[in-house]
Amino acid sequence: MFGFNSNSDNIVNAIHTTQAVIQFSLDGRIEHANNNFLNLMGYQLHEVKGKHHSIFVEPGTASSSAYQQFWADLRTGKPQTAEFKRIAKSGKEVWIQASYTPIVKNGKVQKVIKFASDITEQVVKQADVESQLQAIHRAQAVIEFDLDGKILFANANFLNLMGYNLKEVTGQHHRIFVDPKEAASNSYTDFWRRLREGSYQTAEYKRLTKSGKEVWIHATYNPIKGPDGKVLKIVKFANDISHEVEQKKEFRLLSMVANETDNAVLISNSDRQIQYVNKGFSQMTGYAQHEVLGHIAREFLIGPKTDPVTKDRIEAELSVPRAFYDEIEIHRKDGSSLWISVTSNPVYDDSGKHSHYIAILADISKVKSSALEYQTRFQAISQSNLMLEWNNFGQLMDINDYPQRQFKLDNEQFSRVVADWRSFLNQDQAAKVIAGQSVVTDIHLQVNGKQLGIAATFC
Repeated sequence: MFGFNSNSDNIVNAIHTTQAVIQFSLDGRIEHANNNFLNLMGYQLHEVKGKHHSIFVEPGTASSSAYQQFWADLRTGKPQTAEFKRIAKSGKEVWIQASYTPIVKNGKVQKVIKFASDITEQVVKQADVESQLQAIHRAQAVIEFDLDGKILFANANFLNLMGYNLKEVTGQHHRIFVDPKEAASNSYTDFWRRLREGSYQTAEYKRLTKSGKEVWIHATYNPIKGPDGKVLKIVKFANDISHEVEQKKEFRLLSMVANETDNAVLISNSDRQIQYVNKGFSQMTGYAQHEVLGHIAREFLIGPKTDPVTKDRIEAELSVPRAFYDEIEIHRKDGSSLWISVTSNPVYDDSGKHSHYIAILADISKVKSSALEYQTRFQAISQSNLMLEWNNFGQLMDINDYPQRQFKLDNEQFSRVVADWRSFLNQDQAAKVIAGQSVVTDIHLQVNGKQLGIAATFC
């Protein structure tokens, strides 16, 4: 048999060895404290003896009605056990797990003894964990499942994302968020089997909201284990990445288009350093992608045949920056030249800051050559012929310098005589010209006393 009286000293010694112990009178004044308590709070015995318990609590606590009731309950013999925050001599916060025990003799409370353990480290760690969990709940969608996949809890972020309230999902299976075909698949069954076995799962998942809308999430399904290592439940932390997934889809489509077109596509940052060129760019210019990345286009495309006025005009548009269209002659890697059209657009980020340029270059060499050839021919014809241009209303728009060169007549004087083309044609002839046909006829003019006869073609 265990003899209490014979071993009471041993029991008391054991308590004093492991516990912080302090003794109070009924009015809360300190009568004695062991070394564990004094070391914990940073005092010596003579510093606390006769002082009130309130030296260990914050001023606001000591003056509160709850604190007064705390001591009133102890005086009536009601023990108090809880986690308490106390203040050490240095002002440092100390958390204790304590039992204030009234000592009763002959039916009357004689004194109060407190047995305490320092749990500061555990409380701080727990507070840190709880703060992190609160931060996670503020920032992420969180949902908990039992091992069968039935919903135990979901936070507001998750519910708002999926369009449900908590009552609607509690007790339901996870498959309410999953496409029916996926829910019936072997891979879905294996997914939950692995979770029950303790293997966490993380990936990008497509889920369905209450309305049937697709939502893409990046989620981690975490098996939560007990002290014995057994899985107790599953907690999922998720972020909505629907926008990013849509952007990736759009980028893939744009990349497909960019790589299939014969036009050159060029993307540069706000400093005009090239970040991307498509295959069309390499085919058009002869430069491989790795040769141009990080460089500025003018460093290698501008050459002897490039018009400096056009170059400066393009530079000015890029510096603003603003969208523009222009045509310019550039040079390939092999030194040959080609005419291109440039369509450039500045790109802005979500904050409205200029971040990139996107330029599309089209090879217009054939068209430009034809235009230049036409212009050369036109200039040759203009050298030996009178050229007049009217609008549809008969108003003279342009005249070359032929009258001045050939007839020594001032263009302004000559213009007054030929002000309206319809004055040279009869009604039928004018109708043919308006219909797009050419009319050949002789016209006679009198300018500044000179009689002129001209074989004219109206078209």
